[in-house]
Amino acid sequence: MLNAKQNGMMAKGALFAATIIWGSSFFILKNALGDTPISFILALRFFIAFILLSIVFFQSYKHMTVSLFYKGVITGVILALAYIVQTLGLNLTTPGKNAFITASYCVMVPFMFWIVSKVKPNKFNVIAAVFCFAGIGLVSLKGDLSFGKGDALTLASGFLFAMYIVAVARYGRGNSIALFTILQFLTAGIVCAISFFIFEKFPSNMSAKSLISVVYLGIFATGGALLMQNYGQKYTNPSSASIILSFEAVFGITFSIIFYGERIVPQTTMGFILIFVAVIISETKLSFLLRHHTYIPDKTRNIDWLIDNPMTHRGVFDAEAPENSLKAFEKAVEKGYNIELDVQLTADGEIVVFHDTGLKRMCGKRRKISSLSIDNIKTYNLKNTAEKIPTLKEVLELVNGRVGLVIELKTIIKHKALCEKLAEVMQGYEGKFSVHSFSIHAMRWVGRNRPEWIHGIVSMNFGKIGLVGLFGMWLTNIPFFDQIKPDYIFYHCGHLDSTLIRQSKLRGMKVLCWTVKTGEQLAVASVIADNYLCEGSIIEYADKRKKSL
Repeated sequence: MLNAKQNGMMAKGALFAATIIWGSSFFILKNALGDTPISFILALRFFIAFILLSIVFFQSYKHMTVSLFYKGVITGVILALAYIVQTLGLNLTTPGKNAFITASYCVMVPFMFWIVSKVKPNKFNVIAAVFCFAGIGLVSLKGDLSFGKGDALTLASGFLFAMYIVAVARYGRGNSIALFTILQFLTAGIVCAISFFIFEKFPSNMSAKSLISVVYLGIFATGGALLMQNYGQKYTNPSSASIILSFEAVFGITFSIIFYGERIVPQTTMGFILIFVAVIISETKLSFLLRHHTYIPDKTRNIDWLIDNPMTHRGVFDAEAPENSLKAFEKAVEKGYNIELDVQLTADGEIVVFHDTGLKRMCGKRRKISSLSIDNIKTYNLKNTAEKIPTLKEVLELVNGRVGLVIELKTIIKHKALCEKLAEVMQGYEGKFSVHSFSIHAMRWVGRNRPEWIHGIVSMNFGKIGLVGLFGMWLTNIPFFDQIKPDYIFYHCGHLDSTLIRQSKLRGMKVLCWTVKTGEQLAVASVIADNYLCEGSIIEYADKRKKSL
């Protein structure tokens, strides 16, 4: 028997498989339309799915009622109309456009549900609608602002799919989902068959390729994918399931580019992105950005040393003792200050204490730390002094537990290599230390592999520095708190008024801030933050303030 974690992994795999299959169906159906009537294809597709589900869920027929039959027929008619209109649109546009414009139904559902339930759409639904229709405009509008017929039909199918979703939500409750779905497929098959006999002619030269396509659509893209979706959603939270399923449009355009030869221009690409963002906003309400609000830190972990003692930024540095140098660290130790320092990997896998990625500012050379061996690095002096770039091992030997070390991991790509090397270097060190980073990946590694280390996350309000949009919001709100399990947040001293900080403090999270350089910054930080990283002479005022408390 599978445990909960294995069920979760299998469920997500099933959802991805269903999404990939649905994404592939657009170009497969497009190819089949070359020699096969639309309603004929859809009738076969639904009848095949009906037979498949009837075999799998034969026992569900005993739950048949007149009410369920009536509801299944109504919903099946809407489903048939949605597919007919969508396929008519597909016949007149590209598979990629058809996939993305159809996805607009996700945005329409809340507004349609408002009509039948009187539940008003929320702000996320409104924002999603704006994004969605802006995207549709970029994808579909021509130079004269006219709307392509195929795109218009596809948008109409999105409206019908939204009606279908609302009908399922309203009629599906309290009934056998399997039987409800079987009735929908049977009804949709009959409606499509009637449409075929009235409006179309029997294909005289249906190719084997088209027949295989129809069988694939019936077995895999309708019956099979639906089974996988039902299984996947049973063991996956709705937010995660919505995100996975929204990738149907992405796979649709990907398959269309690879197998159908669809060409994408920049305007269309931007439209696709806006539609995809709209679907994500509408389906998840960006809840995946706010997971950390439920995280409560372990208050039994002792981090008093990190809170009570002043922190100095890269040591007590001046003209004779450059930042992140052994001399600057020795001066900090003499004053009893905790030391915040930066570490990164050399080309040969050694950890050195250095902030910048390159040597230009501190050594006057246009070289990258990551491209140099430790022997090369030791040939350079810091800021025209005799001081060299130290290794972390040298710093540990110097400090030897006399003050606490606050280690920031400087990494973008090689986070695992840096973390593994850090674990090796810190093994056996008996002094107090903590580890933090901007890198969510690095801190997730620490949370999973060295949970005993005191560790935190460095962040800021990225919107205030111009990094806007979902990516900036994602970084600002720090996802994966539940996996990282941080002991503290290390936040920009000028951004302490953020919602994240207020909510985190309410949940008992310790807040540290960087980097205090003025009396004004210290005044704000001392009210909101539990401790603050100081640079220059302000450290002495911070020390006096702490001692007076």
